Order: sequence, then structure tokens, then C-alpha cells
Amino acid sequence: MLVSAAWVLPAGFAVINRIAQTHLGGWDPVTARELLWESSDWFLYAFLTPVVFAISQRLPMVRPYLTRRASLSSPSAHSRPRRSTTW
Repeated sequence: MLVSAAWVLPAGFAVINRIAQTHLGGWDPVTARELLWESSDWFLYAFLTPVVFAISQRLPMVRPYLTRRASLSSPSAHSRPRRSTTW
């Protein structure tokens, strides 16, 4: 999936940023493990993107089901409603 592959670009930027910061700061050279850690969140997004697209195909947010499905996807939908306070 092309959208999933697009996450490689920010991962590459994160690696370049880490190398540049290390060089400019005069720190010890980075290891491959540190570079993998630096870009791992972007690779996680790349892994999850097809899952999100599959769910959106299975449960589209269309007009007849919009409120029910939006409440399922909203994290605040499962919390207790708060009262509005006016001072």
C-alpha cells in the first residue's frame, strides 16, 4: 500500500535528525539500535495504516450510522459525561 510506504520518509528524516544532532552535539556516534529506536514510531504508523484503512472500509462513517460509529471510535464516548459549570 502506497500510503503505508509513505511513512518511510519521516522515518528517514528522524534518522538523519538523530545523526545530525549527535554530530553537532559532539556526542558518541550513534548505533544502529539507536537509529532503529528513533524511527520505530514511524514504522509502527506504517504497520497500522493498512489496519486503519481496512477498518474504515468495513465500518464506514456514512450518514445512517454516523452517530453510532462515531461514538464507537471516540475515546470520550465511553467516559462519564461531565456537567457544564458556569461561574
